[in-house]
Amino acid sequence: ALSGDRDAYTYLPQTAAAFPCGSAFDEILSRCGFRPHTTRALFGGIAYLYLAKNDSASQSS
Repeated sequence: ALSGDRDAYTYLPQTAAAFPCGSAFDEILSRCGFRPHTTRALFGGIAYLYLAKNDSASQSS
């Protein structure tokens, strides 16, 4: 173990379980002005990479 703090090891699974995934996270991205582009499962599905675009950000530069 890297930490003697037991809470450090219970915190991560709890937050991972509470994190919205798939279409629920895409909906959050859309509400925030992003257009979901790609979702990729990593490490056998224990982590996900979400790529999204914000077209208004590229127009303002």
